[in-house]
Amino acid sequence: MQGLGLIPLCVSLLMQVFSQPVFHALETALVDHAPGVKRVPTLLLRVIVRSLYVCFTTSVAVVMPFFTDIIGLVGALVFWPAAVYYPVRLYCKLYKPRRNVVLLMQIMNVVAAVTSLLAVIGASWNIKQHVSHFTFGWLGHGHSG
Repeated sequence: MQGLGLIPLCVSLLMQVFSQPVFHALETALVDHAPGVKRVPTLLLRVIVRSLYVCFTTSVAVVMPFFTDIIGLVGALVFWPAAVYYPVRLYCKLYKPRRNVVLLMQIMNVVAAVTSLLAVIGASWNIKQHVSHFTFGWLGHGHSG
């Protein structure tokens, strides 16, 4: 239970990392197309846009059923290519390591790919289980009114 306090910190930091392209697009669009935004200091614009973005995505997460299951599925889909495959390919292309190092990296790559595949299967099964037992609050069984 002590580790639960770190979850909001990790989520907010990951959101900052993975949302950078969205932040850039929003801030650029506002500066280019919204009259008067060019007069707003850059730091203030960033704080406002990013805070509103976090509030919006958090609101969507709160009202979305199975949010944690969907995040698990997305994480399982993204893990292998983003955290293992591309870095291994880039490292091999840039540094041209010895053959035995490349072999070990490819073994790690395959293990991570299989792990991701199993995680996708597990996350999909979890979503299926929760969807099959889900009812909206106003459509509950035996509820008339």
